[in-house]
Amino acid sequence: MDFGKGIATLIFILLVWLAGTISQYLYWKKVRVLIHEYAKNHEGYLGTGMCKISFSRKVFVLVLTDFDFKITGCYELASLSLNPSFSPIREVIGFTVDSAIEKLPNPKYADAFKQAFHAIKSSKKS
Repeated sequence: MDFGKGIATLIFILLVWLAGTISQYLYWKKVRVLIHEYAKNHEGYLGTGMCKISFSRKVFVLVLTDFDFKITGCYELASLSLNPSFSPIREVIGFTVDSAIEKLPNPKYADAFKQAFHAIKSSKKS
């Protein structure tokens, strides 16, 4: 194998990796901004969770509750592009954190909701 082709292949692989890393960083930076927008005017608790629901797909949820742990807002990260957005999950609004697991529209989301609920309950203690 020609040495120049090997170096060119290595540089190409590094550039693809770098582009993926940069786009992932920008994506999650925008997600953090969106989370802060939801939290800005909210009184109560906020929790987030993420879990893998298939081989190639993860789900990220944002749960907002009042001070009595009643869910006032619930959102799923809907977009995988560089312009992320949250879509509402209305089925659990109005339920308490402890009773909402049975009302999930997709049971595969349970682990993400458990993480969000754990974060909410942990923030109550501090």
